[in-house]
Amino acid sequence: MIRLIITFCLLNFINKVPDKGLQILCADTEDANELVILNNSDIVGYKWENHEIIINDEAANKIQNLNVGCKRFAIYLNGKKLIEGDFESAVKSGIGIKCPSILVTPEETHSIVADNSRIKIWYFGNKPDPRENSELKNYLEKENLLK
Repeated sequence: MIRLIITFCLLNFINKVPDKGLQILCADTEDANELVILNNSDIVGYKWENHEIIINDEAANKIQNLNVGCKRFAIYLNGKKLIEGDFESAVKSGIGIKCPSILVTPEETHSIVADNSRIKIWYFGNKPDPRENSELKNYLEKENLLK
């Protein structure tokens, strides 16, 4: 019984994602807490029609020098995973992308492609579009982040 309780506590600790606000995390590892790519304070807007995340200058500088080092990302809202997708090479640019994707540079730096402090989440798959998440949209509206 004690072993079961300890295991439960450890799993909760390992998989703990901060439960406040919006975050984009690396999804390749169980310890997502150390791999926060963007958090609520980095995001200043979200263009729903083309799923473009508008970030502040500090975040833009941070991701320019960030070697993502993972292949998958997840978007969390208040600790709940809403969307999961891949980091894709900008060279691919839509070829064979079937899940939500954020483009990264093909060089060794493997940094997120941000154009004028904007990051786009691409999707070329079938309907329904996983980016069309009503919880995310409601949160963005409530926080006045929807553009």
